[in-house]
Amino acid sequence: NRGVGFAKLRQLIEDRFQRDILSQLEYQMTWVHTVIKSAPMLGLFGTVSGMMGAFQTLATAENVEPSMLAKDISIALITTADGLAIAIPLIVAVAAINIRIKKMEELAIRDSLTGLYLNRYFQERLGEELHRARLNKAIFSVLLLDIDHFKRYNDEFGHAAGDIVLRNAASIILRCVSSV
Repeated sequence: NRGVGFAKLRQLIEDRFQRDILSQLEYQMTWVHTVIKSAPMLGLFGTVSGMMGAFQTLATAENVEPSMLAKDISIALITTADGLAIAIPLIVAVAAINIRIKKMEELAIRDSLTGLYLNRYFQERLGEELHRARLNKAIFSVLLLDIDHFKRYNDEFGHAAGDIVLRNAASIILRCVSSV
């Protein structure tokens, strides 16, 4: 991949990441969602079974001792608790995974230093936004900026100082333009 160039290589890695890693994660998440949905059903099944046993005991016995009902009610409570014990941690785990996926998606389209959109994302959205503006007969503007003598500033004061300039410029831009 040496002849490909850095930008092209980065694009290939991002595409492969999205294709392989995120698709595998999505596939695994469908199984987690299935378990989350089925765990309470398991608990509900146990609750219904246990209560049916308790009502059966009440209906068929002339004299009902509380201990006769305890086993059936215990089954109902235990299976309900088991279903919840399976579902609740998985729901929390899925929420945490979804937050991380959103962060990864954000990292794939935004520059980590400035928070501005990356060129690839800009190129993708540009066509979509032009199309939307035409459909809505709306005004559409694109702003391209260049920081004069930035390379000289970066060379003279160092990359850390250059990063500060870029972050501040990006912050001003983000405050002044409407979001899409």
